[in-house]
Amino acid sequence: MRKILKNLLLKGSIYWFFIVMISACQNDATKEEQACLPDVEVANIKVEVRIERLDERLFALEGEEGIQAFLKQYAGFAEQFLQQSRYPSDTVLINALYQMVADSSLQVLQKEVSQAFGDMKKVEEDFEAAFKRIKYHYPDFRVPKIQTIVTGYGKGSDLYVSEDLIVIGLEFFMGPDYRFQPEEPEYIARRYRPETIVPFVVQILSARYNQFDETNRTALADMIFYGKSYYFMQSVIPCLPDSVVLGYTSAQMDSIQKYKEVIWAHYIDRNVFYETSHLIKKDYIDDAPFTLPISQTWCPGAIGRWTGLRIVKKYMQRNEDTSLPALMKNTNALDILETSKYKGD
Repeated sequence: MRKILKNLLLKGSIYWFFIVMISACQNDATKEEQACLPDVEVANIKVEVRIERLDERLFALEGEEGIQAFLKQYAGFAEQFLQQSRYPSDTVLINALYQMVADSSLQVLQKEVSQAFGDMKKVEEDFEAAFKRIKYHYPDFRVPKIQTIVTGYGKGSDLYVSEDLIVIGLEFFMGPDYRFQPEEPEYIARRYRPETIVPFVVQILSARYNQFDETNRTALADMIFYGKSYYFMQSVIPCLPDSVVLGYTSAQMDSIQKYKEVIWAHYIDRNVFYETSHLIKKDYIDDAPFTLPISQTWCPGAIGRWTGLRIVKKYMQRNEDTSLPALMKNTNALDILETSKYKGD
């Protein structure tokens, strides 16, 4: 490798210039994606978060009577998360839970999850910090209860978020290298780590405030919707990197920075911003290992969401007096693009 590099450098300054430019792009990408948004003062905002480890309590129960008492004690969890009223009878749900907690493999899973997460003080602190900032911007925000569960990777049990209750399926967030993992593609699995619990929840919460024009079916409207959602996340979670928000690797962030002008040119050539076909839009907006119309080698999936965040950031930089709530209320995607003056930079 050293010999090859030496030969390239000896062939002329153009190669040296090319290498320097690549390095500069990578440095710029790193600096930009780690840049912090303007923060707010929240020292006087009182928020207290206590995570209830229902997984530990449930798996410690013995017998169906204990489970029945558990369901009564945590009625909100039973109805919202377990959807108790949809069962033909309480007995059916109790039996299902009893079989779950009696399963030896799930008992092993729960113990390993409990050991990995411990008292979850760090997660509590991160939730408190995020909730304080949400409450700064939205004083009527009420802090929901936060509870945990282990279901053995049950469908739809990774996260549940409502106005008054958050339920976290902890086994999903053990990390992509954990020995027990559901069969998910790598670009999805790498996003599920302990440190992404709070960002995931905050993104879901952002939907309460993220207004949009239901009549606007364009790709641009979808991009701006995600851009506003991600900007919300980075506003209430200080210095949250773009890579975490987008679920991209460092290498992918470098590639985007390197080819950002190519991406912009593609949008213009294909008139992507004004596209309304769902079949075409999904190639740019939906989660995928790559963005097929642009490149299978260097362009990660959902590149339209990255573009939306870039546009929104530029918009807010040019409108420093615009508050987060005002941004979230803005439903004019074209106005945000034009005011941002974003041209793929």
